[in-house]
This record gives sequence, structure tokens and C-alpha cells, in this order.
Amino acid sequence: MTARSVFLQLCAAGLAGCVLVTLTVDLLPLADPRAMDLRARLQPPLLFGGDWAHPLGTDELGRDILARALHGLRLSFALAIFGTLAGAVLGTVLGFLAAHFRGLVDDILMILIDIQAAIPFFLIAVIVVAVFGASFALFIGLMAVYGWERYARLARASALSAAEQGYAEAVRGLGAGPVRLYARHILPNVSSPLIVGATLNFPETVLLESSMSFLGIGVQPPMVSLGNMVGYGQDYLITAWWISATPAALIFSVTVAMAFLGDALRDRLDPSHR
Repeated sequence: MTARSVFLQLCAAGLAGCVLVTLTVDLLPLADPRAMDLRARLQPPLLFGGDWAHPLGTDELGRDILARALHGLRLSFALAIFGTLAGAVLGTVLGFLAAHFRGLVDDILMILIDIQAAIPFFLIAVIVVAVFGASFALFIGLMAVYGWERYARLARASALSAAEQGYAEAVRGLGAGPVRLYARHILPNVSSPLIVGATLNFPETVLLESSMSFLGIGVQPPMVSLGNMVGYGQDYLITAWWISATPAALIFSVTVAMAFLGDALRDRLDPSHR
């Protein structure tokens, strides 16, 4: 067993543990992430002189860092998962529509893709949040819009390739309608690249949400996000570094692990990378 395979197994185990924790965080014996106790404010982690009541310390309002970090991880995971899935569905459907109708529909789709590629998406997200306000549904929509164009390009290219190879016309000749053609015959051929794209898009989505929350335009209190935890702790980096260090370490670990697993999955599923 190589060092790379061991590292990938550790990444997979760590992500599985994160998913398990996010699903069962309400059942764990944790403190209330929103409960304030000014008498216990700025307590250090257990290994740096703290106590078992707050093993990772407390923040400036006496809130438990461990409980807040795990609840923030759940929120970041939920936004990233729903946003990635929504983006994959939206992009795939639009790509198939462009390949099916071609002409004006195809031209409009390519123009939209070029526009999004030309404008930094973070700027678009900031403007949208400033106009419509921050909400969970809005953030899922932003996460979906963030990655839809890569799925649209892939789905469109696969559908056009199927048309050139002739089997799409053969299926139509047997009486299959457009929905059956794309869902039963073209989509399975593009499912592997779509899965790989989703695994690579997931860490980018986590970083996007964390960056927006860090700047104060993302998830708003009383909801807890890893990004806004890092933002709240930046004023205490010298005196209470653990406020930012714990959520920052979680963001780093999750994104790196998912990026390496996505890269390994691409090597396994994509023949051009073998």
C-alpha cells in the first residue's frame, strides 16, 4: 500500500466522520452553541490550560467553540451539498436543452457561460446578497449558480457527441422521446465526469460560503458558520487564537480532503487521466 493510498483513505475516513457528526450533532452531548456565559469568556482549550467543560475553549461571549464549530460544519456541508447538487442538475438540463434545440438556444447558453466566466462570481454574489439580503435559500441558489456552467458544457458536449456518433438517431428511430433519450442513453455516458466535477466543485463551494461569511455578507446570526466564526475571531488572534483556529482548521481539512479525493476519483473514472 502506497503512501498516497493511505493518505486518500485517511481523507475518506475524515470526511465520513465529518458527515456522521453533521448528521448526529444534535444528539451529541454538546453545549448550546448560542448560549453565552460571560464568566467563562475566552477560556483556552483543554491542552492549553482549559477544562473539560469547554475542550476547545470559548469565544469572547463565553460560547463553546466545539459546539459552534460542529454546528457551523453542518451548515457549511448542507450549503455545499445542496448547492452542488442543484448546480449539477441545472447545468446538465441546460446543456441538454442547448444540444437538443441548438441554434438560438445554444447561442444564448454559450453567451451566458462566457459572461459568467468573464465576471468574478464572488462579485456577483456580493451584489446579489446586498440587494436581496442573506437567507439560506438564497445561498443555495448562489452555490448552484456558481458551478452550473461546467456541468452545462460537459452535458452539451456529450449530447452533441452522441448525435455525431449516430446512436441518438437510432434511439429516436425506435420511438424514444427526448426525455427517454437524454435520461436513459446520454446521461449514463456523462455521469462519471459529472460526478468527478461535483467532487471538485464541493470544496470550492465550501470556500465560497466561508469567504462570504467571513466578510459578514454570508450566513447571519443566530446561524453559525465556519466562515463567520473565523471572522469574529480575527480581533482576538493574539489573545485568543483558538476562536479562529478551530473553524479555520476544519475548513482547511475538509477542502483539502475533498480536493484530493476528487482528483483521485477523476484518475479512476476518466480514461484520459489514467
